[in-house]
Amino acid sequence: GLLSASLVLIAIGGLEIYCMVLLVRCNRAIGGGSYGDIARRGIGTLGAWAVDGSLILSQLGFVCAEMLYVAKNGSGALHQILGIDGGHGHGPPPEGGGGG
Repeated sequence: GLLSASLVLIAIGGLEIYCMVLLVRCNRAIGGGSYGDIARRGIGTLGAWAVDGSLILSQLGFVCAEMLYVAKNGSGALHQILGIDGGHGHGPPPEGGGGG
């Protein structure tokens, strides 16, 4: 598992670097511009819309993940600092033992 995962990681990394080099070459060939501009030159207006839409959805996903990460860790830190259980069973055990 570890060897195959390492090989796949190296292969994907190499493919990603190759794609970045192609993207830089395309950008230089058209004289600069955004990803949408490159797509517009390559496959037309529909390509530009597809690229721009993908970028927007990708950024929205990153923002949502960041908000969830900050909220979860901030809540956990606040509960830890204030000594609040929060109803999740992570606080100190109740006093008195409870049993009948």
